[in-house]
Amino acid sequence: MKTISAILVLFTASAVSAQTFTAFPTTLKCELDTGVATFTKAEVEAVAAAGISGTPVENSAANASSGRCTTYRLPYFRSELGEGGSGVYYVFDSAANRIEFCGADRPPLGTGGGYMEPCTF
Repeated sequence: MKTISAILVLFTASAVSAQTFTAFPTTLKCELDTGVATFTKAEVEAVAAAGISGTPVENSAANASSGRCTTYRLPYFRSELGEGGSGVYYVFDSAANRIEFCGADRPPLGTGGGYMEPCTF
């Protein structure tokens, strides 16, 4: 019985501390000069989970042009996905231990420069 109680305590503690991911797309596709980079939900979530230990791009997503997260007053992060400079934007609510997807972008196509372009999901 003590073993079962200990297991339940450990399981409950891990469930409470688990991060919640919100609004992350099942698949993220970023068009690049070399083709299309495709990222799974698990890959993007792993990048975001690792990224929250870094410095946010902005202390409040409401201060940045952050697409669907413009009303959030939460730290706003961008992390590189690799594959030609694609990046993911997200907010982190430390009180709720929640990471929410805001968007993703990739460099402009060709050599003409310009602004980052959104990835599709």
